[in-house]
Amino acid sequence: MTFQERLKLYMIGFLVGLLLVYVLFGSRSCVSLSEAKMRELKNQSFKVSEKTQCQLKCLHKTKSDLKSELEFFEVNFDKSQPREKPCRIYYLEPREKFKKFYPYHLIIKDCDDVTLVNEIIFQKDSVCQCP
Repeated sequence: MTFQERLKLYMIGFLVGLLLVYVLFGSRSCVSLSEAKMRELKNQSFKVSEKTQCQLKCLHKTKSDLKSELEFFEVNFDKSQPREKPCRIYYLEPREKFKKFYPYHLIIKDCDDVTLVNEIIFQKDSVCQCP
């Protein structure tokens, strides 16, 4: 068997292997549990509590601003209550490189198809006086 015949046989096997890997694993992606939860929360309908509306006014932000900024946050599962009934409670913190831009944490309730921002927790002294 010449080198060209061996190379041809190897390439056929290699291409069949690539096709098999694509068929088996093509639609999968590598995301952490926190990233998957953040995608889910962002894609649901988005609501804010009355207290959060007041806190957003102090931050000079809107509900849509907050929803778009969720991609810069991650879930802290140590402080969260993912098994709470009827709504799971998640504690969101800004990712390490975004902490200086977002000096607050979020408490979010995940109720079936609704993401409810329950509270904004400011990390520094705040002038915001919300009930």
